[in-house]
Amino acid sequence: MGTIVRRTWDWQVQEENLPVARLIHEIEGLAAGSRLQGHVPRLLADRSEFVAGLLRDRGVPEADALRISTLVNSAYTGLQIDFLTTGERERPEEALDQLCALVDGWVAAYGTAPRPRS
Repeated sequence: MGTIVRRTWDWQVQEENLPVARLIHEIEGLAAGSRLQGHVPRLLADRSEFVAGLLRDRGVPEADALRISTLVNSAYTGLQIDFLTTGERERPEEALDQLCALVDGWVAAYGTAPRPRS
């Protein structure tokens, strides 16, 4: 699971993909300020459900999957905003490596391999 988090990061912080990362955070800010209507806030909520699904596929129980995905998404977003606002790469990426290790540890604690989605 940590590999998925890291690969997503590596893609999003490539120079040509930074406008996408910035746009996502701009949308998040507008949604947080109640300045958007319609489906955008649900889109942001669906991100947590998507990650929770990946966790469930790896044996994490429903009761824990959404809580863990919320934590992972929030930490990931904070690290990415740190990178985008400071321009510093090494420190946020070291923290990201620790986040990936934590996620892998949480998944391993449930002791199952990934299950195919139906």
